[in-house]
Amino acid sequence: MPDRSLNIFFSVLLALAGLGLLGGKAYAGDVSSCSVGGGTLAFGNYQPSNGNRTTVGSVQMSCTCRGLNATTVSGSTFVALSDSTSNANRLLQNLGSALTYGVYSDANYSNVYPSVAGSAVFSFTGNCPLGLGNSQKPLSFSTPPTFTLYGRILDVGSNLNTNAGLYSGTLTLTISY
Repeated sequence: MPDRSLNIFFSVLLALAGLGLLGGKAYAGDVSSCSVGGGTLAFGNYQPSNGNRTTVGSVQMSCTCRGLNATTVSGSTFVALSDSTSNANRLLQNLGSALTYGVYSDANYSNVYPSVAGSAVFSFTGNCPLGLGNSQKPLSFSTPPTFTLYGRILDVGSNLNTNAGLYSGTLTLTISY
């Protein structure tokens, strides 16, 4: 299966704000495009020396398939947050002031969400229904692939020297399938 990548942008807001690929021939049944939807990491107002801030967000993957026959499609997704090389470099901004924050794949904040494509794998199986030619149809998953992101701002170091307020930033989620 060819490697395909899709970049999705997340808004990471510190408030109560909102956190394709085509072919030209007939296929027996395969994934033609995927996207992710939803998702916000909303930390609320940051106040230095007021304790760590945590939040949880998630995005769900949906795909379309094409082909003449009904078929079961299996694959893997490789997920990476491409905004930086590590949590130490992930920044939220507010009027010239910056906060560092981390993004993790677990609720214990022990597994840093990878910043290199191919670091995390999520396998999926879906059903591509009977279709006509290259018609696009939704791939139905028994359990839709969902990626959960756990965000944390540590109330230490340079974060203690920032202004109180709402901070925002952008994460790029890359999915290769």
